[in-house]
Amino acid sequence: DTGSSKYINSLFEKDEYFDLLNMAMESIDYSKFSDQELIILNGLPAISSGLGNELGKFIQKGGNLVVFPGEDIDLVSYNENLFENNGARSFTSIDTVNTRTNRLNLESRFYSDVFNDVPENMDLPNVFGHMRFSSSGTADEDILIWMQNNDPFLIRYEIGKGVIYQFATSLQKEQSNFAEHAIFVPVMYKIGMNSQHSSPLFYTIGHDTPLLLRGTKGGNQEHVYHLKRFGANEKVDIDIIPEVR
Repeated sequence: DTGSSKYINSLFEKDEYFDLLNMAMESIDYSKFSDQELIILNGLPAISSGLGNELGKFIQKGGNLVVFPGEDIDLVSYNENLFENNGARSFTSIDTVNTRTNRLNLESRFYSDVFNDVPENMDLPNVFGHMRFSSSGTADEDILIWMQNNDPFLIRYEIGKGVIYQFATSLQKEQSNFAEHAIFVPVMYKIGMNSQHSSPLFYTIGHDTPLLLRGTKGGNQEHVYHLKRFGANEKVDIDIIPEVR
């Protein structure tokens, strides 16, 4: 933990829509991956082959992965164990020249309903050091944020049923002020919202259709769930206790 996890925690841990689980690099529990919809790699110095394999399975099955590289990372392990196996661009080198982000790809559907109005000269984060990318990968990509030197700052890839969000910097203030900038919250919150698997707007009574209840793993047999209809004067006129498995 480099201390930058505070930005992620402050954004997600008190939001009832998200169930935040922190893991230290030394104690990653791969068995928990299948219960998650979004995994954020925050400043890992290296990616082991085992972690890379498990993340690949997670992505292919529909998981979403966010990658914030550490300040001093093992480029080979990131590339060989994670990016190349999933068709993302490789990290090629570290650029320590100061620059800034200067453009959002507002044509991307990622930004739909994020901003009501974007100023022509919008203030965007400064960058004091960043990873440079290879010219292309094999996966479908969408560059969401550009830097002034024409390097990507954030790339989104669609891979299998899942998505990778690849940042060029860590969350450390020595590399960028992105985590303390006003744009951090809407971008990260949109990533979180997009990671949620949408449910049907309605179900038809009488059809044998399972309904997955968020936050219940394997069914909580001790908790009684109710399906209620509210009639006149907001009084319950139908109350059904469904089967829970």
